[in-house]
Amino acid sequence: MAQRWHQYMATTIDHSQRRFSGMCHSLALRLPQGMHRKVQMQTAPVSDVRPFANAKKRKGPPSAATTGILKYFATAPGPSQAGPGPSQNVDHDAVGDENELPQPCSPAPDVPDTDQASAASETVAIGTLRPTTSSACNTPIPASLASQDYSDMGLLHYLGKSLTDEERFKILNSAWTPPPTFAFPTHMEHGKTRKFQIQWLFSFPWLVYSRSSDGGVCKYCALFSNTQATLVTRPLTTCNKTPEKLKAHSQSSNHQASVTKASCFVEIMKGQQKNVQEQLSKGLANRIAENRQKMRSIVETVILCGRQNLPLRGNHEGHEDDRSNFRALLNFRISSGDKVLEEHLKTTGPKNATYTSSRIQNEVIDTIADYIRQKIFSQVKNSPFFLIIADEVTDVSNKEQLAFVLRYVDSAETPQERLVDFVECSEGITGAVLAKTMITRVASYGLDPSLIRGQGYDGAGNMSGHTNGAAALIQKDHPKALYFHCAAHQLNLCVAKSTESTYVRNMIGTIEKIGCFFDNHPKRQYALDKAIAEVAPNSSHKKLKDLCRTRWVARLDAFEVFIELLSSVAHCFETITEQGLTKWSRDSLTDSSQFLLAITQPSFIISLIMTSSTLSYIRGITIGLQAKALDIVRASVEVQTVVTALKNVRDRIDTYHDKWFAAASDICSAVGTEPALPRRCGWQRHRENTPADTPSDFFKRAVTIPLLDHIINEMQSRFTELHCTALKGIALVPSALVALPASQGNLDDFIDTYRADLPSPMTVAAEVECWQQKWLLHHSKDDLPETITDALRHSGMYPNIEMLLRILCSLPVTSCTAERAFSGLKRLKTYLRSSMGTVRMTGLALMLVHHDIDIDVEEVINMFARRHPRRMRMVNVLDD
Repeated sequence: MAQRWHQYMATTIDHSQRRFSGMCHSLALRLPQGMHRKVQMQTAPVSDVRPFANAKKRKGPPSAATTGILKYFATAPGPSQAGPGPSQNVDHDAVGDENELPQPCSPAPDVPDTDQASAASETVAIGTLRPTTSSACNTPIPASLASQDYSDMGLLHYLGKSLTDEERFKILNSAWTPPPTFAFPTHMEHGKTRKFQIQWLFSFPWLVYSRSSDGGVCKYCALFSNTQATLVTRPLTTCNKTPEKLKAHSQSSNHQASVTKASCFVEIMKGQQKNVQEQLSKGLANRIAENRQKMRSIVETVILCGRQNLPLRGNHEGHEDDRSNFRALLNFRISSGDKVLEEHLKTTGPKNATYTSSRIQNEVIDTIADYIRQKIFSQVKNSPFFLIIADEVTDVSNKEQLAFVLRYVDSAETPQERLVDFVECSEGITGAVLAKTMITRVASYGLDPSLIRGQGYDGAGNMSGHTNGAAALIQKDHPKALYFHCAAHQLNLCVAKSTESTYVRNMIGTIEKIGCFFDNHPKRQYALDKAIAEVAPNSSHKKLKDLCRTRWVARLDAFEVFIELLSSVAHCFETITEQGLTKWSRDSLTDSSQFLLAITQPSFIISLIMTSSTLSYIRGITIGLQAKALDIVRASVEVQTVVTALKNVRDRIDTYHDKWFAAASDICSAVGTEPALPRRCGWQRHRENTPADTPSDFFKRAVTIPLLDHIINEMQSRFTELHCTALKGIALVPSALVALPASQGNLDDFIDTYRADLPSPMTVAAEVECWQQKWLLHHSKDDLPETITDALRHSGMYPNIEMLLRILCSLPVTSCTAERAFSGLKRLKTYLRSSMGTVRMTGLALMLVHHDIDIDVEEVINMFARRHPRRMRMVNVLDD
């Protein structure tokens, strides 16, 4: 009886896997090609055999497999009814009823007696079955396996059958699907009657039902996965929370890998792929493409935030209640139909690999910044020379930031100025530290510092100092890196020095205080709004503009607005004074009275009109000097044009002053006053005491003429170096060459300075002669190139001339690009974002400033994947 028991359990133990999972873990059965099992038995008393020792205890009636075993023992035939033994042939074509429990291949013999039990080498305890090479116990396989029934995956897999590719293909195509009327067996589980549900098969197409084990199996994982888990090496037989378990399995990486393998396997078997290498390559390509699509949504969101200057982080970053712009935009993409991102974040993406943390954001931002820099550096390297422009500023977190800009000529022969970095000056802002920082940065970009042909800074001592300034220290090592003082700063200094007249200085101070009176005080501003509506309802301005504290020329707008609203401001002060303490404080009343008296003085009004009219001549050049593509020759011409116009006004001062004085008189009449001579005495130290017979003559001598003379003298003295440099190369510009033939003599000095940079120094004199004759003999004088950029586009046949024009075109005029970078920094690093690091700030600033540079998202993903290897593979290293 014991021998019969062991033979039965050796063939049917896997059919009872659902109830005896502990025992099945210890089985390692293998079926050879002949489909016979060779089992070596170890001696053990029948009473010690406990086949269900490791099985999980459960309540309720016995399972179908257990019932089948008991039924078998109740109806088992005796020795005379024994089936074919090990040496007999087995009918492999015999197939039983598909709803019957698989029967053993042969009836077990009677229980051996004591003598028979002495054959220790032929007895084994249940749970320690081992495959063996002995031929003494060849046991036939079950009839269902012998008949090649591939419809029951549980029967095939759990018997440990080694499958060929053809058999795997048949299993995938012939897995049995229960009909809608199929009656699934029921069992008790947690005190409830449960059974397998057919809708699970439709919800999860990879799930197949095993009749032998009454459980579900993943057909892809069972055939192509090597993991030991439920639905893979053992069926899912429990019905409690089964949908959740199936969903978790479908989201696992092992299952997705098995699906990919199965898909490639089917294509190979159908002849759609040729070999295994192509199969693996395609599977890897599919995974990489899916991962790249996930990353693309994240990168595009970061770029959008950077372009639009939107803060990425929120108050609860990383938590479920995160309401940051970054998470909100990702959710918006999902609601707009981004299924890949939705699957990544809400279903398949693990919590530690969602790629949305602040660390990933910083790495993506830094990668995008490097991509923008690489595009800029590629253009810089195509240009023979470049220049550096820099300026420092203190940000909102009280840190010194150095804006670093490169100027070069691009492939379209146009000067470009590009912000490439913000450098935190943690070691100080001395000239030596700044010079070392800038040269180190240039070398770190892969650029040669010896190719620097100019430096553009403001007039601060640490930058422009003759001994210890950054420009002087850099020029010691690189003599051709000439220093150019920012022309915009020079113009600002010209105006600042020219407005030191007593009347002009008092006028500017009064306007500044009136602006502060209305700023940050809603009640006073509301009173001004009512006054504007009553006095000047058609005015396009409803608020006074503040005077710029650093750029004096920019005060023109504030002067013009104040002139337009002067009557309204005076009416507002009168209203406040009349309403008295019943509505206003003592400070408001006192200030209103003083301001009303000040702005109705003829000296204030006349000084305002004269200053505004004189500075209006500089308005155009103020805007023109801020252009990125401005070259030094054109800037010199524009400055000289303004100086010539101011000299013309000075020569015809009577005509212009009378016109301006008449306009001032009209304004005086509007506010109830008349121009008059100020009080004079024999000796004055703090007020003008200019002799004059009429108010017009007095203010002409006291305000208009000094203001014009100061501006002209300051502009001529401060722009001397700019003119000298421009005059050296102006003979290369065809329009100037024809109009000013005498300027050709200055070209020799310019050529000598950069002779070592020329491709053919020996032939430069001949090229210059040919270049000059080409334009002197030009048939039309109207279409001559007027700028260096235009001349550069016609210099293809003159290599030395082309190189000289490139150098001349590269020389910096202003440092306005660095100033504009500070404006972007002010919008970017605000009070609420003051803890932002330099790397993150620089990346966001480059995206904000260089909006004209297109960002290739695919290339950014490639750079990110190579620089930051992560769990989610996004590139094929074999392609590198």
